Amino acid sequence: MANQPSGTYEQDAQELLAGYDQLTILPRGAAEGIPPAENVIRAAERITGVSPRLTRHAAGLLESGSPLEREGVSAHLMAQAAAELQLAAELLTVAAEGSGKTPAGAAARSARGAMLVQAGEGLRAALSVPASAGLAPFIPALRRAGPLPQDLPAAAELLRGSVAQADRAISRQVVDLGGEIAFDLVMQTRWAAVLDGASLLRGQAADKLEEIQKGLGGIVQQAASAAEKAILNVYDKILVLLGKDVEDKARVQIREWLEKIKEDGKIELLAGLVEKLYRVDAFHKDLEGWIAASTAPAPKLGETAAEVEQLGQKFGVLAGRIKSVENAVGLAKLTGIPQVLLVVAGLQVGLLAVLVYAGFDYIGYQQGGFLDITRGVAQVVKDGLSAGGETPK
Repeated sequence: MANQPSGTYEQDAQELLAGYDQLTILPRGAAEGIPPAENVIRAAERITGVSPRLTRHAAGLLESGSPLEREGVSAHLMAQAAAELQLAAELLTVAAEGSGKTPAGAAARSARGAMLVQAGEGLRAALSVPASAGLAPFIPALRRAGPLPQDLPAAAELLRGSVAQADRAISRQVVDLGGEIAFDLVMQTRWAAVLDGASLLRGQAADKLEEIQKGLGGIVQQAASAAEKAILNVYDKILVLLGKDVEDKARVQIREWLEKIKEDGKIELLAGLVEKLYRVDAFHKDLEGWIAASTAPAPKLGETAAEVEQLGQKFGVLAGRIKSVENAVGLAKLTGIPQVLLVVAGLQVGLLAVLVYAGFDYIGYQQGGFLDITRGVAQVVKDGLSAGGETPK
């Protein structure tokens, strides 16, 4: 499968899903819900073969796609990463069982089989909506108690409230989920692994994972090899989202934050660090000037307010996908393999960077050259207020 020519994004997405479906096909005589190791490895080879093609498609869309395509494909990437990292954890467990390091319990294997099925189902749900539709299909339709205001003062007040609500929702989700990731890194992971993982280059990660295969053979080596490919595919998806031009800067910033949190022993510091980066108060001050200078009619302000409110909900969908990757990280860490712990710690630092800078982009106020995966709150407001007049400065 890996040697087949790349199809369209949609074709390769269907091939990826077919790989996860293959995990659920049990041969006659197999225990219910327990896919044999050979089946898992064959399905994994299919999945890890097509996964890089989807990542390349995604990179192209992130570079030149529409705002809706960019926000849609960013969530697709996180859904794929979560499923593939969970698959990697299963492969590493299969390898450990095959080498006799971990006894294979039927009940535990059955539970893992059910989790793999759920991973495939979750991925199918995520990919069921094309990237070109963005994230709006995943959020409930906005219902208002009454019609949009037709006078400018009321419309302006509605817009202010929508901006404040969206900015607050985005920031809160970053701090809440970011706090969970930071706590795991700072308080529950070997600190040396966090520091080394934060600066780990892709090639170095591959070298570390190669070490796991030394001395192995047969099906055990096949499982370990497929796990390596899966983890590196997840690594690549995070790098693509961060963007090669700013990835180092973003990871360095997150590492500095983690070091400060470690030094002070307070996860609560993350909220202040996020607030300083996002500069929401400065945005809201500028907003007043933009409103005063705008000649947009009241209905346009009301429409803009509705679009802004939707952004907070859209970010919630993306944050949920990032959370699913973090959950899969926990499964990979349970393997206890030192090389995996190091690489996965690096993945977590990258994941935290994606969360923080995606939130920055969704607010969209002076985020500079960092992630550009959607039209953020500030950008939507500027466009709305410029309708019929000059663009706010």
